[in-house]
Amino acid sequence: MNIRKTVSTMKTTSGSVTDYCGNFIYADNQLIIIFAGDVRIAPVNFGNSTYWKYEYSMKDHLGNTRVVFAAHSYGQPELLQQTSYYPFGMTMQQQNFYSQNTTENKYLYNSKELQDDQLAGNTLDWYDYGARFYDPQIGRWHVVDPIAHVAPGWSPFRAFYCNPIGYIDPTGMLEDDYGLDKQGNITLLRKTDDPTDKLIALDNDGNETDKSIEVDKGILSSKKTNTVNASNGNDYTFDQYKIKRDDKAKGLFEFVADNTEVEWSLTGVGAKSGTDGQNILTTSHIKDAEIGGGYLKAYGYTIRKHSHSHPYNKFPSAADKKFAESLNLKFPKATLNIYHKGEYFQYAKNGLISVPTIVLPEIEIKVPKN
Repeated sequence: MNIRKTVSTMKTTSGSVTDYCGNFIYADNQLIIIFAGDVRIAPVNFGNSTYWKYEYSMKDHLGNTRVVFAAHSYGQPELLQQTSYYPFGMTMQQQNFYSQNTTENKYLYNSKELQDDQLAGNTLDWYDYGARFYDPQIGRWHVVDPIAHVAPGWSPFRAFYCNPIGYIDPTGMLEDDYGLDKQGNITLLRKTDDPTDKLIALDNDGNETDKSIEVDKGILSSKKTNTVNASNGNDYTFDQYKIKRDDKAKGLFEFVADNTEVEWSLTGVGAKSGTDGQNILTTSHIKDAEIGGGYLKAYGYTIRKHSHSHPYNKFPSAADKKFAESLNLKFPKATLNIYHKGEYFQYAKNGLISVPTIVLPEIEIKVPKN
């Protein structure tokens, strides 16, 4: 994509012209920068000749350029630029360093270009995200999101979900949004290129609500649909999603269970747990049955725990008890729970497992007299 930026003043119609041609940037028809990933190649004038200098950027987890250095002629790294930031992108001027031996690198916060051209004696200091410009002084966009109408629950000017330490906004537009209807169907609402997705609960008419959850990229789009023949002779279809990390799987399971009218199962599989735990989320889109857990047991998965939701009561059915018995025969340490109205109820082949109640003895407290 070729883009031209022209900066002029009020006193004259002439000004600087910058052309962006892919990885090549020209200023007034002169090539000034070539980008190759995190490497920037810039021309350096030395006497009557020009040579190309390779500059390397070190970035943090948000893509913020922290340090720019080059290889010195003596083999030692040469510090060219160092930039520190406040959370929403303003730079800490007193802690920054800029060498006169190079052209200033303006691709800073989130690796976006800083627009600091002089306009009537002042600089904007905005960052160009493509869809719109971001102002780090107020932590907001100056114009509304181009597709703000699809998420009325959020301010059209907000950036990074008001959490710049955890999120970025690569284009200035929303992340991938998925809708969750009352029958447990998850469908893509709109496509973006943010690093996370958002699952939005829909009402009975299919309209978006203000209830949503952030989901790692690739989970919702990796849905697999299976059809199996049950022991009663009927065919059942269920959807499954693979999720790494037990805590993230639990959060997503509770969200879908709380916002639908059907049962869901969350099955921890494999030997690892915690941050390395593998989980499979399933639903058969039925209000009083979920066969995904039985499928996983029958097809050779190692099961360490299994939870499924009950929209209407907390008690295990006869089928639940039978499944618990067969599961614990194969995996004696596996735990089973029913999730109902925000609470977990552990059960086994004989029904709910009562939590022991500890009765403390009465203690008489005597206040000493003065």
